[in-house]
Amino acid sequence: MKGGVLHLIDSGGFYGAEAVILNLCLGLRETDCQPTIGCFSPIGQGKPDLGVMAEKKGIRVRYIPMRLKFDPGVIGFIHRILEEDDIKVIHSHGYKASIYALILHIIYRIPYIITCHLWTGETLRYHLYIVMERFAMRFAHHVVAVSHPIAEDIRRWRMNRRNVMVINNGIDVERYAEQIEGNDPVRFREDLGVGKETRLIGTIGRLAEQKAQHYFLEMARKIHEVHDDVAFIIVGEGPRREYLEKMAMRLGLDGHVHFLGFRSDAVQILRMLDVFVLSSIDEGLPIVILEAMSVGTPIVSSDVGDIPRVIESGRNGILYPKGDVLTMTQAVLQLLRDAAYTMELRNNAKITVQDKFSLTTMTQQYHSIYSTIIGRS
Repeated sequence: MKGGVLHLIDSGGFYGAEAVILNLCLGLRETDCQPTIGCFSPIGQGKPDLGVMAEKKGIRVRYIPMRLKFDPGVIGFIHRILEEDDIKVIHSHGYKASIYALILHIIYRIPYIITCHLWTGETLRYHLYIVMERFAMRFAHHVVAVSHPIAEDIRRWRMNRRNVMVINNGIDVERYAEQIEGNDPVRFREDLGVGKETRLIGTIGRLAEQKAQHYFLEMARKIHEVHDDVAFIIVGEGPRREYLEKMAMRLGLDGHVHFLGFRSDAVQILRMLDVFVLSSIDEGLPIVILEAMSVGTPIVSSDVGDIPRVIESGRNGILYPKGDVLTMTQAVLQLLRDAAYTMELRNNAKITVQDKFSLTTMTQQYHSIYSTIIGRS
């Protein structure tokens, strides 16, 4: 394979899609495909977190200056990147990136693929973006969904079924299996103001409707009523932070729920939790589930998206019907009480992610797509 791939994204933080892109680029560096990350960067704002983290790992990053939310002037800028970096394929992640990929394809005949991580449709504006991305998908060489439900949703919109495929998210299992330097549980607990015997229950993700952290807070209130030696941690930023903080105070959880915001050490924090909880009402295959499994943190998760394909409830984690706070609470309490059962889930989860969701497998599948496209062109 001769030529590189540009991963194009409008990134507003470091969440699941960003983690997938970073992992994939790290995997591609070990192949004959040179990855470049193209981050839309509004003028006057700092570099996106994805770009900063990728640069630290030696991945080439190109920042695309944006004067407007949609800036036609950057089409030529992106085209120069394609020529300078010998880019043969654009790989778009998200609505805006897919629209630009389509325009570049129309003008310059650059082939592109789209990975759909999830359509949230939180606002009327996002619904419009979804319609536009669906249109862009009609001209993409391949459309990749990170879960089977997402793939079926795409196919329902009269897409060419042969061009839609599922590639599971993957992670570098060996890297997560290692103890990370600077991972200091004692210092972390001191910063939180909790004792060494306090159990830590946490969730990680964008603070948005889709993640439904209000269910996590309702669960926290129920557990706090029967356990005073438990602290609750929410890692992430997003539009619902203020709402969730007010809700925590209203539920009497002030001082017991800790909002940590965006953390570049989220995986280290994940390792220190006694239980990881996912309260989402909609998902593809969240990378944080694979990360929790890989570091051996027991999981209680809603049964959405492709999560039931990964977690076999009672064997390598516990699933509950989405929105069912009572069942979620009972599952967390069971893990807090039964150390032997918890250890069994930990061990089985590690085996699952090692066998089925490795970075190597994900990289090989994407590399095969790139090679096919470049061979045709």
